[in-house]
Amino acid sequence: MPLAIINEATKNAAQLIEAAHPWGHVAHIVLEDENLEDSSIQWCLEHLHEQAENMTESGIKADRTALEALLALTEDERDSAMAIFHAFYET
Repeated sequence: MPLAIINEATKNAAQLIEAAHPWGHVAHIVLEDENLEDSSIQWCLEHLHEQAENMTESGIKADRTALEALLALTEDERDSAMAIFHAFYET
């Protein structure tokens, strides 16, 4: 990815990723390992309930919100949101 896509959607997703940190054991597949394909995000969303014993309801909700925000983006925008989260680009 030569240039980041910096727009309201990518900045919002980066903020939601930050708000969800530290991530649950399911969401880390996308948010930490950066498996940003639709299938990975959808799998995590389907399995969030599995971390109910180890996370608060608000933590699960934060993970869900961040994952849903990423799913609404293109893959290039997802890469950009992660770069913004990691502060590779100023916003």
